[in-house]
Amino acid sequence: MPIRLSVPLPFEPPPPLLVSQRADAEGAADLAEAARWRCELQYLHEHRAQDEVELTVSFNVRADAAAADAGPAAFARSVVVRLIHSDDGEDVEALQLRRTSATTDWPQATYVTAGGQRLDLGAGVDDGDGRRYVLPPQPAQTWHGVSLRWGGFGVAQAQNARAALTAVRNRGLVDDTSGIPVYRTATVVAADVVAPRNRWSQDFDIGAGGERLESALDAALGELFGDRAAGQPLALTLSYAYAPGPDLPLVTLPVLLQPPQPFDAATMQRIAAALAAWQASNQPPTRRAEWQIGLVQYPQIAADTARPLLDLPRLVYRLR
Repeated sequence: MPIRLSVPLPFEPPPPLLVSQRADAEGAADLAEAARWRCELQYLHEHRAQDEVELTVSFNVRADAAAADAGPAAFARSVVVRLIHSDDGEDVEALQLRRTSATTDWPQATYVTAGGQRLDLGAGVDDGDGRRYVLPPQPAQTWHGVSLRWGGFGVAQAQNARAALTAVRNRGLVDDTSGIPVYRTATVVAADVVAPRNRWSQDFDIGAGGERLESALDAALGELFGDRAAGQPLALTLSYAYAPGPDLPLVTLPVLLQPPQPFDAATMQRIAAALAAWQASNQPPTRRAEWQIGLVQYPQIAADTARPLLDLPRLVYRLR
């Protein structure tokens, strides 16, 4: 009867190959979801029965760790990945994760076959202190593709991410008397961070006549950024749009342009004063009319290039 030999290997493992890391928008069913994103990474490794891959995704990475800014605090998601081999060692049957921190959420997992087919393993099931993701038996003697995805990050709470991986061989199989060490490869770190770019072109209704526009905009910022709305670098455009007749297209008039700057209570006061002055001098029609607000959020974390994180060109406040 064939058996699996969990014996230590007397040679080093190859380093894992980081294939990709991505930052993707999650969806736009409402404003809160429009501001959320997910981080996914994929790597390749031979994953022998004696191997583990330590994987860490660091969020809110600064080019200069000592730099002071108003951005969100750094945090990480860290797991140790092992492939479970069959008793005869011919196949791999499951993916097993172990957390190195209790604050790490379990990710969604995908196995990528040697032919490039992606097998969705879902969210897995609890397995003691770990998490097990069952997969159809796959040949063991090949390089294995593993993809892990964490989601639910708000653009105000997490503004970039960077992956790092280290392969470890023989952990738990050797001691000081064995003469065979525990091998660790050099850590493979992604060449750069990835950051979300959530851009949604559809209308998002933020209110209607009966409440002040400033109050509706303030509530919308709360949905987007939670308790971190203050201090977000925002570029805002406000336009007034109205239809001259029942079946005629909207006529749009630009009213206010605010270049990127940290948002605070004074910003809202300036917007309210500018809108009141424009309405007093122009007396625009209020039937079949609406305010259109474009919002672009930039990162608080210092970067060489100011790349937008969130771009919503059509926040709409309908008058009548």
